[in-house]
Amino acid sequence: MIHSGDFAITQSPLRISIDATRRIAQHARDSGIHAAVPELAETLFRQAEEAGYADEEAAAVVKVMRANR
Repeated sequence: MIHSGDFAITQSPLRISIDATRRIAQHARDSGIHAAVPELAETLFRQAEEAGYADEEAAAVVKVMRANR
């Protein structure tokens, strides 16, 4: 999928991951555990949503990662 550049939804829409990573990061903060990794995921998925990728496969987050090189 990433190699081919085809991010059409097959199983895991990015839109679902956006909310899930937001909740995971919040739970980490609320629990007092190290939240750097969930916060990074939350940030990347939010940026992907803002870039218009919410209706693509979750792997489309790689587009944001490539743009931030």
